[in-house]
Amino acid sequence: MAEKKLAEKALSGVDTVKLLLYETFEESFKIKYQVNNKEHNGELAEASANEIFGSHTEESLRVFNENRELIIDEIKNLGATYPELKRIITDSIRIYMIAKFRLYGKYPENYEETFNNAIERGIFIKGGEAPEVIPFLISIEDSLRRRKS
Repeated sequence: MAEKKLAEKALSGVDTVKLLLYETFEESFKIKYQVNNKEHNGELAEASANEIFGSHTEESLRVFNENRELIIDEIKNLGATYPELKRIITDSIRIYMIAKFRLYGKYPENYEETFNNAIERGIFIKGGEAPEVIPFLISIEDSLRRRKS
């Protein structure tokens, strides 16, 4: 029971990271492509953040498939433009997979593909272990504070 609650708390931390990535992608799409269509930028941003975790909704998968090259390029650029996000992305992907396993007794079907894509796209730091949940949540708070200042 306590393990499931901790897994749920971990996933809420991952959702916070997804939101941070969403905001980062949305701003990037607006600046780079001079698209002032907030809805379109938001769809691209959502598909980009979901692609990092291999956790698409039906709609974000549609947007990803229609804009595959653009989104993959933007994910690759994320690692180069914001190298400080690599650690939190790496930890978040690891935590996400472990939490899903603890909640459902199995890893997501695409977990290997998710790790491989993150490595290939330059947003994942190879080696190391998954962080403990509480230090992970603290690191998210620290990342948010640094981004806002």
